[in-house]
Amino acid sequence: MPVKIRKTDHKYRVSTPGGVKAKGTTKAKAQSQSNLLRGVEHGWKPTGKKARKVKKAAKGIVVADGYGIGPKQHTGPAPVGKPPVIRTTREVITGKR
Repeated sequence: MPVKIRKTDHKYRVSTPGGVKAKGTTKAKAQSQSNLLRGVEHGWKPTGKKARKVKKAAKGIVVADGYGIGPKQHTGPAPVGKPPVIRTTREVITGKR
């Protein structure tokens, strides 16, 4: 179901093959309405809750293995024997080196 936004005078109209959904609205509201209609068409169900934020691994951020807080920061004394292994977040998440 394609959603069309048409400009009439200084207002906007949102329509689908099923009929007109909004008349005399602003451009921003027309855009929001069309996004809503497309989402419902593709299976989105309105629940009234806010959307969850998806955390993505930042490219190149370094995480210390086991005892670091952030990029190359260590909280305790260095372990005896070998230096700490420092990996990127992508390596930590995927488990690959």
